[in-house]
Amino acid sequence: VTVSVTNHGAVVHEWMILKRNYQAIAPFDDTDRAQVYWQVKMEHEHHGEFTFTAPREPGEYQIICSMPGHLELGMTGTLMVTPRADEVAAR
Repeated sequence: VTVSVTNHGAVVHEWMILKRNYQAIAPFDDTDRAQVYWQVKMEHEHHGEFTFTAPREPGEYQIICSMPGHLELGMTGTLMVTPRADEVAAR
C-alpha cells in the first residue's frame, strides 16, 4: 500500500497503524508502542509517499497520531483489511 501524507500543520505528527484489533487509549504509552504495526513521522510542512505491506489478516487496525496530546484530540482512523475476492470464493 502506498499512502501520500501531507502535514500542513506547524507541529510534528506520526501516522501509526497498530496491530489488529488493538485500540490505544490516551495517553499513548510504552504498552501501546509495543502494538505498532507500521509508522511514519512527518515534520511540520512536509509531505511524502510511503509504502508498507498491508496486513494479511482481515480485521480492523487503528490508525493514530501518537504525538503527545494528539490521540486525546481525536487524531485516529481505521484501516479495514478484508479478504481478497479469490480467498472468499475458495472457502
